Amino acid sequence: MIRKWLCLLLTLLLVFPAITGLCEGGETLDYLYSFTPGTVLEGEGQQMIRELLDALQVLFSREKTGDSDIIRVDLISDGEEAFSLTAGQKAEEEFSLMCSLLGKNKLSLHREQIPSFLQTLVEALGEQGLLKGDNLDKVSDLADKLGKLIGEYLDKEPEEAPDTGINIKPYLEILTQNATASETYEIPPEEQDGSGAVIMTSYLISEETRRDFVNRLMDKVVKLPVIGDQFRDGTLKIGEQVITDEFVRSVFGDTPGEVTMEVWTDADGQLVHMLLHTPDLSGVVTDPQFSKTEGFEMKIDRTRGEGKNLTSVTTFRLTGLEGNLLTMTLERKPGNGIPPMKADKVHEVGEMNSSELSELLRSMGWTILANAGNMILTLPNCVAETLIKKIWK
Repeated sequence: MIRKWLCLLLTLLLVFPAITGLCEGGETLDYLYSFTPGTVLEGEGQQMIRELLDALQVLFSREKTGDSDIIRVDLISDGEEAFSLTAGQKAEEEFSLMCSLLGKNKLSLHREQIPSFLQTLVEALGEQGLLKGDNLDKVSDLADKLGKLIGEYLDKEPEEAPDTGINIKPYLEILTQNATASETYEIPPEEQDGSGAVIMTSYLISEETRRDFVNRLMDKVVKLPVIGDQFRDGTLKIGEQVITDEFVRSVFGDTPGEVTMEVWTDADGQLVHMLLHTPDLSGVVTDPQFSKTEGFEMKIDRTRGEGKNLTSVTTFRLTGLEGNLLTMTLERKPGNGIPPMKADKVHEVGEMNSSELSELLRSMGWTILANAGNMILTLPNCVAETLIKKIWK
């Protein structure tokens, strides 16, 4: 169980620097993400996914003033805080980390020590037997990427986050940079549909590039808690077709033939609509409903308010089918400031070796276990049920 949550939290740490917003002047910006599962997926597994997504919200906050630069991420379940992490630097103080799992303990280090500290942390978890084999290698890779991301992130000048709430750029690059042909044209005013799109680019995507895209996407999906389990266990359906990780890779990735992809952008170059067509599935799958699938679509609807207030609704669907896969809503607005990182104990960890860090973690063992238990109890019941099943397997 502990290994699962360590991987989850390290993954969360890896993701949030890439999508969290930076703010200007002395203000705090809050980015609140909520999720609505669609109706196209059915089956027993959809009930667990719906329970999870209906309950969870993610709040990212960024405070940048003349003497501080701090980030906070909160995982909220049914309105209650399940997990929080604060990271940053104030005035001349050292870079610090505080996590709800550690209680009133604060980890302090120099900013340039972050990459080496993260690797030492992974080594310490390995020495304690909490990470082994493939898990140890995977988390070590995550820690290496996280260390580089934090450094690059802190070097940047203040700028706003992608207002979709996700960074789609790496996935689009896979498709567009390897396209065998492309064509761009401006959309005449009389043909504009109100979405803000003024330019459309059409790409021809090879079978190999599409397969790479699908495999990378599914590699991410199957690592998600609860959601990934349902894909692996075969508890999801569209019509009568069971939807598994292997099925998605086979049908969308391995079916032969080139496909096209259209990308619509607004006057600021922001993505507003993407449609990746699929090969003809009528002779590949037998279920009459699922065989109607024509493509994977993402639409983004932005509504701007006063100042930096923004609501962005991103919808994912399979064209040709009734209903959506998922809708994600981002509400961005000025925040009330990030709470100070007050701690009963401050631990200088920047120059610790793995043995010293292992000893420190052992000294906080009961605190970590108690807070991890509270986190699991705060999260939806489906999370605890999934963990229990894994423990007793």
